[in-house]
Amino acid sequence: MRLCEILSIKSFINFLLLRTFLIRKFLIKSVFIPGMPTKQRTVKNFGYLEDQENPEEFMAMVKQFNNNYKADNVPLRIEALGTAKMYSKENRRQNYGYKFLETVYGLLDMSSFIQEYEKRKKFRGNYSLDDIFKFLVLARILHANSKRATCQLKNGFYGMRTDFTLTEVYRAFDHFADFEVELQRYLNERIKETIGCDLSYAFYDVTNYYFEIGFPRDEGDLRKRGVSKEHRVDPIVALGLFMDSNGSPVNMSIFPGNTSNSITLQLTMKDIKESYGLGRIVVVADKGFNSSKNIDEIINNGDGFVFSQIVKGKKGQCYNEQLFDDNNWVSNKEGTYQYKLFEEEYVGKDKDGNKKTRTSKIYIIEWTL
Repeated sequence: MRLCEILSIKSFINFLLLRTFLIRKFLIKSVFIPGMPTKQRTVKNFGYLEDQENPEEFMAMVKQFNNNYKADNVPLRIEALGTAKMYSKENRRQNYGYKFLETVYGLLDMSSFIQEYEKRKKFRGNYSLDDIFKFLVLARILHANSKRATCQLKNGFYGMRTDFTLTEVYRAFDHFADFEVELQRYLNERIKETIGCDLSYAFYDVTNYYFEIGFPRDEGDLRKRGVSKEHRVDPIVALGLFMDSNGSPVNMSIFPGNTSNSITLQLTMKDIKESYGLGRIVVVADKGFNSSKNIDEIINNGDGFVFSQIVKGKKGQCYNEQLFDDNNWVSNKEGTYQYKLFEEEYVGKDKDGNKKTRTSKIYIIEWTL
Protein backbone atom coordinates (compact mmCIF):
# COMPACT_ATOMS: atom_id res chain seq x y z
CA MET A 1 0.00 0.00 0.00
CA ARG A 2 1.24 3.47 -0.87
CA LEU A 3 0.90 6.60 1.23
CA CYS A 4 2.04 9.92 -0.31
CA GLU A 5 2.48 13.13 1.55
CA ILE A 6 3.79 16.51 0.50
CA LEU A 7 4.89 18.39 3.56
CA SER A 8 5.77 22.08 3.26
CA ILE A 9 8.12 23.10 6.05
CA LYS A 10 9.05 26.63 7.11
CA SER A 11 12.03 26.86 4.77
CA PHE A 12 9.81 25.82 1.84
CA ILE A 13 12.72 23.87 0.39
CA ASN A 14 12.24 20.12 1.07
CA PHE A 15 9.40 17.94 -0.17
CA LEU A 16 8.85 14.64 1.60
CA LEU A 17 7.29 11.75 -0.27
CA LEU A 18 6.16 9.10 2.25
CA ARG A 19 5.03 5.60 1.46
CA THR A 20 4.06 2.83 3.78
CA PHE A 21 3.94 -0.85 2.89
CA LEU A 22 3.22 -4.11 4.70
CA ILE A 23 5.52 -7.08 4.89
CA ARG A 24 5.24 -10.27 6.92
CA LYS A 25 7.42 -9.24 9.82
CA PHE A 26 7.21 -5.42 10.08
CA LEU A 27 5.06 -2.44 9.26
CA ILE A 28 7.63 -0.03 7.81
CA LYS A 29 7.36 3.64 6.83
CA SER A 30 9.75 4.60 4.06
CA VAL A 31 10.73 8.26 3.65
CA PHE A 32 11.87 9.34 0.20
CA ILE A 33 13.46 12.72 -0.54
CA PRO A 34 14.33 13.33 -4.20
CA GLY A 35 18.07 13.20 -4.75
CA MET A 36 18.77 11.56 -1.37
CA PRO A 37 18.94 7.90 -0.20
CA THR A 38 15.65 6.39 0.99
CA LYS A 39 15.26 6.24 4.77
CA GLN A 40 13.07 3.70 6.62
CA ARG A 41 11.54 3.62 10.06
CA THR A 42 9.88 0.66 11.77
CA VAL A 43 6.37 1.48 12.95
CA LYS A 44 5.63 -1.88 14.64
CA ASN A 45 7.39 -5.25 14.89
CA PHE A 46 4.85 -8.11 14.53
CA GLY A 47 7.34 -10.96 14.76
CA TYR A 48 7.79 -13.85 12.34
CA LEU A 49 4.83 -15.45 10.59
CA GLU A 50 6.26 -18.96 10.98
CA ASP A 51 6.42 -18.50 14.75
CA GLN A 52 2.65 -17.89 15.06
CA GLU A 53 0.32 -20.70 16.25
CA ASN A 54 -2.56 -19.38 14.13
CA PRO A 55 -1.21 -17.70 10.96
CA GLU A 56 -4.71 -16.66 9.78
CA GLU A 57 -5.52 -14.81 13.01
CA PHE A 58 -2.04 -13.27 12.94
CA MET A 59 -2.54 -11.90 9.42
CA ALA A 60 -6.02 -10.63 10.32
CA MET A 61 -4.52 -8.79 13.29
CA VAL A 62 -1.83 -7.27 11.11
CA LYS A 63 -4.41 -6.20 8.55
CA GLN A 64 -6.58 -4.60 11.24
CA PHE A 65 -3.59 -2.72 12.65
CA ASN A 66 -2.73 -1.44 9.21
CA ASN A 67 -6.30 -0.22 8.63
CA ASN A 68 -6.32 1.56 11.99
CA TYR A 69 -2.92 3.11 11.26
CA LYS A 70 -4.15 4.53 7.98
CA ALA A 71 -7.29 5.88 9.64
CA ASP A 72 -5.28 7.60 12.38
CA ASN A 73 -2.68 8.97 9.95
CA VAL A 74 -4.69 10.57 7.18
CA PRO A 75 -2.43 11.75 4.36
CA LEU A 76 -1.81 15.50 4.62
CA ARG A 77 -1.42 17.54 1.45
CA ILE A 78 -0.66 21.25 1.69
CA GLU A 79 -0.65 23.20 -1.54
CA ALA A 80 0.15 26.87 -2.13
CA LEU A 81 0.39 28.53 -5.49
CA GLY A 82 3.57 30.32 -4.50
CA THR A 83 5.14 27.11 -3.21
CA ALA A 84 4.16 25.18 -6.31
CA LYS A 85 5.66 27.89 -8.48
CA MET A 86 8.84 27.97 -6.42
CA TYR A 87 9.58 24.31 -6.99
CA SER A 88 8.40 24.03 -10.56
CA LYS A 89 11.01 22.82 -13.01
CA GLU A 90 11.50 26.16 -14.75
CA ASN A 91 12.17 27.94 -11.44
CA ARG A 92 15.05 25.79 -10.31
CA ARG A 93 17.51 28.04 -12.12
CA GLN A 94 15.99 31.33 -10.96
CA ASN A 95 17.74 33.73 -8.59
CA TYR A 96 16.23 33.71 -5.10
CA GLY A 97 19.21 35.18 -3.24
CA TYR A 98 18.25 38.69 -4.36
CA LYS A 99 15.67 38.65 -1.55
CA PHE A 100 18.38 39.78 0.86
CA LEU A 101 19.10 42.87 -1.25
CA GLU A 102 15.38 43.42 -1.69
CA THR A 103 15.08 43.63 2.10
CA VAL A 104 17.66 46.43 2.18
CA TYR A 105 15.81 48.14 -0.66
CA GLY A 106 12.63 47.90 1.40
CA LEU A 107 14.39 49.25 4.49
CA LEU A 108 15.24 52.41 2.55
CA ASP A 109 11.58 52.59 1.49
CA MET A 110 12.34 53.77 -2.04
CA SER A 111 9.05 52.29 -3.26
CA SER A 112 7.05 54.82 -1.24
CA PHE A 113 9.07 57.69 -2.68
CA ILE A 114 8.60 56.54 -6.30
CA GLN A 115 4.91 55.81 -5.84
CA GLU A 116 4.43 59.28 -4.36
CA TYR A 117 6.26 60.72 -7.38
CA GLU A 118 3.87 58.86 -9.72
CA LYS A 119 0.87 60.35 -7.92
CA ARG A 120 2.33 63.87 -7.89
CA LYS A 121 3.21 63.76 -11.58
CA LYS A 122 -0.03 61.95 -12.48
CA PHE A 123 1.97 59.22 -14.18
CA ARG A 124 -0.21 57.30 -16.66
CA GLY A 125 2.19 54.71 -17.98
CA ASN A 126 1.15 51.07 -18.25
CA TYR A 127 4.30 50.05 -16.39
CA SER A 128 5.53 50.58 -12.85
CA LEU A 129 8.44 52.97 -12.33
CA ASP A 130 9.08 51.33 -8.97
CA ASP A 131 9.31 47.82 -10.47
CA ILE A 132 11.76 49.01 -13.12
CA PHE A 133 13.88 51.02 -10.69
CA LYS A 134 14.11 48.18 -8.17
CA PHE A 135 14.99 45.62 -10.84
CA LEU A 136 17.73 47.82 -12.30
CA VAL A 137 19.24 48.55 -8.86
CA LEU A 138 19.32 44.90 -7.76
CA ALA A 139 20.50 43.65 -11.15
CA ARG A 140 23.27 46.27 -11.17
CA ILE A 141 24.59 44.88 -7.89
CA LEU A 142 24.30 41.23 -8.90
CA HIS A 143 25.27 41.37 -12.57
CA ALA A 144 26.37 44.77 -13.86
CA ASN A 145 25.74 45.07 -17.59
CA SER A 146 24.10 47.25 -20.23
CA LYS A 147 20.39 47.98 -19.94
CA ARG A 148 19.62 45.71 -22.88
CA ALA A 149 21.65 42.81 -21.46
CA THR A 150 20.16 43.41 -18.01
CA CYS A 151 16.60 43.22 -19.35
CA GLN A 152 17.40 39.88 -20.92
CA LEU A 153 17.78 38.56 -17.35
CA LYS A 154 14.52 39.97 -16.02
CA ASN A 155 12.73 36.61 -16.02
CA GLY A 156 15.51 34.98 -14.02
CA PHE A 157 14.47 36.38 -10.61
CA TYR A 158 11.97 34.30 -8.68
CA GLY A 159 8.82 36.16 -7.74
CA MET A 160 9.97 39.60 -8.94
CA ARG A 161 7.53 41.65 -10.98
CA THR A 162 9.19 42.29 -14.31
CA ASP A 163 6.25 42.68 -16.68
CA PHE A 164 7.85 45.59 -18.54
CA THR A 165 9.69 45.88 -21.83
CA LEU A 166 13.08 47.28 -22.77
CA THR A 167 11.36 50.23 -24.45
CA GLU A 168 9.54 51.03 -21.20
CA VAL A 169 12.84 50.86 -19.32
CA TYR A 170 14.30 53.49 -21.64
CA ARG A 171 11.20 55.67 -21.18
CA ALA A 172 11.47 55.40 -17.41
CA PHE A 173 14.91 57.01 -17.43
CA ASP A 174 13.40 60.42 -18.14
CA HIS A 175 11.47 60.13 -14.89
CA PHE A 176 14.52 58.85 -12.99
CA ALA A 177 16.47 61.90 -14.15
CA ASP A 178 13.58 64.10 -13.01
CA PHE A 179 13.68 62.91 -9.38
CA GLU A 180 17.43 62.15 -9.18
CA VAL A 181 18.38 64.94 -6.76
CA GLU A 182 15.19 64.65 -4.73
CA LEU A 183 15.70 60.89 -4.29
CA GLN A 184 19.26 61.40 -3.06
CA ARG A 185 18.03 63.75 -0.35
CA TYR A 186 15.25 61.34 0.57
CA LEU A 187 17.70 58.42 0.88
CA ASN A 188 20.03 60.53 2.99
CA GLU A 189 17.21 61.16 5.46
CA ARG A 190 16.32 57.45 5.51
CA ILE A 191 19.95 56.54 6.23
CA LYS A 192 20.05 59.09 9.03
CA GLU A 193 16.99 57.46 10.60
CA THR A 194 18.29 53.89 10.30
CA ILE A 195 22.08 53.77 10.71
CA GLY A 196 23.00 57.43 11.16
CA CYS A 197 25.01 59.81 8.99
CA ASP A 198 28.22 61.64 9.89
CA LEU A 199 29.30 64.36 7.48
CA SER A 200 31.95 65.97 9.66
CA TYR A 201 34.33 64.20 7.27
CA ALA A 202 33.34 63.70 3.64
CA PHE A 203 35.25 61.43 1.26
CA TYR A 204 35.20 62.36 -2.40
CA ASP A 205 36.36 60.72 -5.61
CA VAL A 206 35.54 60.67 -9.30
CA THR A 207 35.24 57.80 -11.74
CA ASN A 208 34.06 57.60 -15.34
CA TYR A 209 31.96 55.38 -17.58
CA TYR A 210 32.64 54.81 -21.24
CA PHE A 211 30.12 54.38 -24.05
CA GLU A 212 30.78 52.28 -27.12
CA ILE A 213 29.90 55.03 -29.58
CA GLY A 214 32.12 56.82 -32.06
CA PHE A 215 31.22 60.42 -31.29
CA PRO A 216 28.93 62.42 -28.97
CA ARG A 217 25.41 62.90 -30.30
CA ASP A 218 25.51 66.69 -30.14
CA GLU A 219 27.06 69.59 -28.24
CA GLY A 220 24.74 69.08 -25.29
CA ASP A 221 25.63 65.39 -24.91
CA LEU A 222 27.37 64.53 -21.62
CA ARG A 223 29.30 61.78 -23.39
CA LYS A 224 32.51 63.44 -24.46
CA ARG A 225 36.08 62.36 -25.01
CA GLY A 226 38.20 62.80 -21.91
CA VAL A 227 40.82 61.17 -19.69
CA SER A 228 39.53 57.62 -19.27
CA LYS A 229 40.53 55.50 -16.27
CA GLU A 230 40.42 52.48 -18.60
CA HIS A 231 42.61 54.32 -21.12
CA ARG A 232 39.92 54.06 -23.79
CA VAL A 233 39.23 56.54 -26.56
CA ASP A 234 35.42 56.20 -26.36
CA PRO A 235 33.33 59.14 -25.14
CA ILE A 236 32.89 59.06 -21.36
CA VAL A 237 30.92 60.72 -18.58
CA ALA A 238 32.35 61.55 -15.14
CA LEU A 239 30.66 60.66 -11.85
CA GLY A 240 31.59 62.39 -8.60
CA LEU A 241 30.60 60.72 -5.33
CA PHE A 242 30.65 61.99 -1.74
CA MET A 243 30.61 59.49 1.13
CA ASP A 244 30.24 60.19 4.84
CA SER A 245 32.51 58.91 7.61
CA ASN A 246 30.53 55.66 7.76
CA GLY A 247 31.20 54.96 4.09
CA SER A 248 27.59 55.62 3.07
CA PRO A 249 27.00 57.47 -0.23
CA VAL A 250 25.58 60.94 0.28
CA ASN A 251 25.63 62.75 -3.03
CA MET A 252 26.26 61.83 -6.67
CA SER A 253 26.85 64.23 -9.54
CA ILE A 254 27.31 63.65 -13.28
CA PHE A 255 29.65 65.76 -15.42
CA PRO A 256 30.61 65.84 -19.10
CA GLY A 257 33.44 63.46 -19.90
CA ASN A 258 35.89 66.25 -20.74
CA THR A 259 35.55 67.88 -17.29
CA SER A 260 38.72 67.90 -15.21
CA ASN A 261 38.38 65.85 -12.02
CA SER A 262 39.76 68.65 -9.90
CA ILE A 263 37.04 71.05 -11.08
CA THR A 264 34.23 68.68 -10.11
CA LEU A 265 35.11 68.98 -6.43
CA GLN A 266 34.26 72.68 -6.25
CA LEU A 267 30.95 72.21 -8.06
CA THR A 268 29.90 69.21 -5.99
CA MET A 269 30.87 70.69 -2.63
CA LYS A 270 28.79 73.78 -3.26
CA ASP A 271 25.81 71.65 -4.24
CA ILE A 272 26.07 69.25 -1.30
CA LYS A 273 26.36 72.00 1.30
CA GLU A 274 23.35 73.86 -0.10
CA SER A 275 21.26 70.72 -0.52
CA TYR A 276 21.88 69.29 2.94
CA GLY A 277 22.40 72.49 4.90
CA LEU A 278 25.81 71.36 6.16
CA GLY A 279 28.19 73.33 8.35
CA ARG A 280 31.95 72.86 8.23
CA ILE A 281 33.14 69.64 6.62
CA VAL A 282 36.56 68.15 6.00
CA VAL A 283 37.08 66.78 2.50
CA VAL A 284 39.29 63.71 2.13
CA ALA A 285 40.52 63.02 -1.42
CA ASP A 286 43.52 61.77 -3.38
CA LYS A 287 46.23 63.78 -5.12
CA GLY A 288 44.08 64.29 -8.22
CA PHE A 289 42.18 67.00 -6.31
CA ASN A 290 45.22 68.56 -4.67
CA SER A 291 45.28 71.88 -6.50
CA SER A 292 45.69 75.45 -5.26
CA LYS A 293 42.25 76.40 -6.61
CA ASN A 294 40.53 73.58 -4.74
CA ILE A 295 42.39 74.38 -1.53
CA ASP A 296 41.53 78.09 -1.77
CA GLU A 297 37.87 77.27 -2.46
CA ILE A 298 37.68 74.92 0.52
CA ILE A 299 39.40 77.29 2.94
CA ASN A 300 37.40 80.32 1.78
CA ASN A 301 34.20 78.38 2.46
CA GLY A 302 35.31 77.63 6.01
CA ASP A 303 35.93 73.94 5.38
CA GLY A 304 38.99 71.71 5.80
CA PHE A 305 40.82 69.23 3.61
CA VAL A 306 43.02 66.14 3.75
CA PHE A 307 44.74 65.63 0.39
CA SER A 308 47.46 63.17 -0.54
CA GLN A 309 50.63 64.45 -2.18
CA ILE A 310 53.45 62.68 -3.98
CA VAL A 311 56.91 63.30 -2.50
CA LYS A 312 58.86 62.64 -5.67
CA GLY A 313 59.17 64.90 -8.69
CA LYS A 314 58.82 68.67 -8.83
CA LYS A 315 55.82 68.90 -6.48
CA GLY A 316 57.54 66.90 -3.77
CA GLN A 317 60.87 68.74 -3.81
CA CYS A 318 59.74 71.20 -1.16
CA TYR A 319 59.46 68.32 1.33
CA ASN A 320 62.94 66.86 0.73
CA GLU A 321 64.48 68.67 3.70
CA GLN A 322 61.94 67.23 6.12
CA LEU A 323 61.92 63.86 4.39
CA PHE A 324 65.67 63.30 4.75
CA ASP A 325 65.96 64.86 8.20
CA ASP A 326 66.29 62.07 10.80
CA ASN A 327 64.80 64.20 13.59
CA ASN A 328 61.20 64.28 14.84
CA TRP A 329 60.16 60.93 13.34
CA VAL A 330 57.74 58.77 15.36
CA SER A 331 57.87 54.99 14.84
CA ASN A 332 55.70 52.10 15.94
CA LYS A 333 57.09 49.35 18.19
CA GLU A 334 57.60 46.93 15.32
CA GLY A 335 59.41 49.53 13.24
CA THR A 336 57.25 48.82 10.20
CA TYR A 337 56.35 52.47 9.70
CA GLN A 338 57.26 55.96 10.87
CA TYR A 339 55.65 59.36 10.49
CA LYS A 340 56.40 63.04 10.91
CA LEU A 341 53.98 65.91 11.44
CA PHE A 342 54.98 69.52 10.82
CA GLU A 343 53.56 72.84 9.62
CA GLU A 344 54.32 74.85 6.51
CA GLU A 345 53.32 78.25 5.22
CA TYR A 346 51.97 78.73 1.73
CA VAL A 347 50.48 81.63 -0.24
CA GLY A 348 46.86 81.26 -1.24
CA LYS A 349 44.08 83.57 -2.39
CA ASP A 350 41.04 84.83 -0.53
CA LYS A 351 37.53 85.23 -1.96
CA ASP A 352 38.50 88.53 -3.60
CA GLY A 353 41.53 87.01 -5.31
CA ASN A 354 44.05 88.72 -3.03
CA LYS A 355 47.14 86.80 -1.94
CA LYS A 356 47.08 85.54 1.63
CA THR A 357 49.63 83.60 3.65
CA ARG A 358 48.16 80.54 5.31
CA THR A 359 49.44 77.61 7.37
CA SER A 360 48.79 73.95 6.70
CA LYS A 361 49.82 70.76 8.48
CA ILE A 362 51.89 68.18 6.59
CA TYR A 363 51.87 64.53 7.58
CA ILE A 364 54.57 62.30 6.06
CA ILE A 365 54.48 58.55 6.56
CA GLU A 366 56.94 55.84 5.51
CA TRP A 367 56.31 52.08 5.42
CA THR A 368 58.93 49.36 5.62
CA LEU A 369 57.99 46.47 3.33
